[in-house]
Amino acid sequence: MSLGDTDRLDGLIQALTTDWKEDGLVSDVLVYNADGWTPLHRVSLRHAMRMLFRQVAEVHEAIPDRLIGMFPLPVSVRLVRYIPTRWRHSRGPAWSRAGVFARDGHRCAYCTASGR
Repeated sequence: MSLGDTDRLDGLIQALTTDWKEDGLVSDVLVYNADGWTPLHRVSLRHAMRMLFRQVAEVHEAIPDRLIGMFPLPVSVRLVRYIPTRWRHSRGPAWSRAGVFARDGHRCAYCTASGR
């Protein structure tokens, strides 16, 4: 995508979405992983349209009869390549008993007596 294409795309998106945002049709676009059922995050409409233009994502769900150029107005997009999300579930709990003791200097939080 060249700089001129990006500027034209941004201008087109801004012009067309001003009315739709006022009508409450589109605020953010939900991004699904390539499997189609794992939501990853939300992005702005501008970011979603760039993803479609670069062919990084496909329209998963759209508002009928609303187009931005050749693309339907997306409500959600699905990535073309699968992104592993092990980072979401690989860590254990954010705290541990040993970690709390180390944080508090091995002292009781209520009476400040030594825990050793």
